[in-house]
Amino acid sequence: DALVDGHKYVNGVRAVVYGEADLVAGLVDFLSEIGVVPVICATGDGSGRLGKVICQGLDKKLRDRIDVIEGVDFVDIEARARQTGADLMIGNSKGYSLARKLGIPLIRVGFPIHDRLGGNRVLHLGYAGTQALFDRIADALFEQRQASSDVGYTYM
Repeated sequence: DALVDGHKYVNGVRAVVYGEADLVAGLVDFLSEIGVVPVICATGDGSGRLGKVICQGLDKKLRDRIDVIEGVDFVDIEARARQTGADLMIGNSKGYSLARKLGIPLIRVGFPIHDRLGGNRVLHLGYAGTQALFDRIADALFEQRQASSDVGYTYM
């Protein structure tokens, strides 16, 4: 029920997803199910397999909107993120500087999360973890919208 109730807040949001290839692939599956479009899927791994894994289970319309980049760093990700007009970033703490430059929220997932107390206990696996991740994504979007609104929360 929570995913259905919150779908209207996250549907169509464009995300930059980065990190270890396995984590990125799993996050893309989850994000596409809740309506978030992972416009950039990035990893420092240069194996060349991430794109194949990501595109296997996705609808062709969504595949055409995703830019999979491998063997990259945050300089490469920044250039592409600016082109896509991404709304948020999902990955580890190392993306904080870029998220701040872009003026978009960072949802911390994976390793390392060293700029938050308890980062090693941030749950994102299983039923409870998936629900918690969804809540963090929606709440980050709420916070950003409220911060940029002249009337605060009443626009929802």
